[in-house]
Amino acid sequence: MRTALCALLLPPVASQAQQLDSLRLGILGREVGSEVRVSTSSAGRIHGRLREVSPEMLRIDQATGPRSVPFSSRDTLWVREPLGWTAAGYGAIAGLASAGGILLFFGTLCSSGGDDPCTGFGHAAWVLGTQGVVFGAGAGLLAGGWIKHWVRKSP
Repeated sequence: MRTALCALLLPPVASQAQQLDSLRLGILGREVGSEVRVSTSSAGRIHGRLREVSPEMLRIDQATGPRSVPFSSRDTLWVREPLGWTAAGYGAIAGLASAGGILLFFGTLCSSGGDDPCTGFGHAAWVLGTQGVVFGAGAGLLAGGWIKHWVRKSP
């Protein structure tokens, strides 16, 4: 009974493992040419530029020359990427917060009487808030192109 159950369950598991390997190869294949950091149990940590991906090996150019490294499902690969949209999001939040702070400061200067000098305050709030978000996002994208961070690409 156990043998029959194993025979029914193992083929789908094996085919799923092959699909994961081909999916992983596709993900790693997109990173060819990128600066990478690989950590393997056999070779330790390796830093260089990824040149080739095969089912068993990665070919990495290092300062000392090219090196082929065995790569398995237990090993990790990190790719150096620009911050980009992440920095743009932080920039937009900072721009909106700055605009809100300016509006809050000027809002305290306005009186609640009938002849208020702050009559167009609501419209100014929208304009300044929008400009803060746009300027912050633009500054974040610009800075995010220069600042790079490591992103884990495999398990």
